[in-house]
Order: sequence, then C-alpha cells, then structure tokens
Amino acid sequence: MNVIKVLTALLIFTTATFADGDAHNAAVQRARDATTRVWYHEMQTTIADRDIATARIISETATTARREALSEHRSADADRWAKRLAEAQRDEREAQGRADTNRRELSRAQSDLQAATEDVRKTERVARRR
Repeated sequence: MNVIKVLTALLIFTTATFADGDAHNAAVQRARDATTRVWYHEMQTTIADRDIATARIISETATTARREALSEHRSADADRWAKRLAEAQRDEREAQGRADTNRRELSRAQSDLQAATEDVRKTERVARRR
C-alpha cells in the first residue's frame, strides 16, 4: 500500500514537473519567436527608412534637373525628369507605408517579447520553489 502511495505521489510530481516544463518551454519558445520578430521588423524598418531617404534624394535631384531643363527649354529632358520625380514620390510613399507597418509590427513584437520574458521568469520562479 505504501508503495502505491509513493508511486502515485511520484507520478503526480513527475506530471506536475513536466507540465511546468511544458509551460516553461512554451514561454521560452514564445520569447524566441518574439525576439526573431523584433529583429526582423527592426531590419525591415531600417530598410524602409533607407528607401525613404533614397527616394527623397532622387526627388530632390529630379526636381533640380527638371527646373534646369525647363529653364534651358529642353522639354524632352524636363518630361523625363518629371517622370522620374513622380516615380521617386511613389517610391517614397510605398516605403513610408512599409516603414509604418513595420513600426507597428515591431511594437507588437516588443510587447509580445516583454510578456513572454515575464512568463519565462514566472515559470523559472515556480520551478525554483519546488
């Protein structure tokens, strides 16, 4: 009878330990996933910001070149630069949209990382108490 009690207690303890281990492993995995998402959206935001800067430089260049072409009565060049200006402005809007989206996703990923990190700490505190 005592053997059955000991085995039952051991089984319950083992099950509880594995359950906590599963919770801990799940929290660790969520933290890793969130870390990856943070890194990804930071990189995508940086790329979008650089694309915005590039588009602005091209816009400035196209505006200056178009003005110069107009002042020199080179309408074909002015038209070409106007098209380039329109493309650069479109590129800037598109990059701004990507930057905004990635900043929102980055904020979500950072919040998820904080929550997952707190879950990891909680499961570690519970495991230490045993």
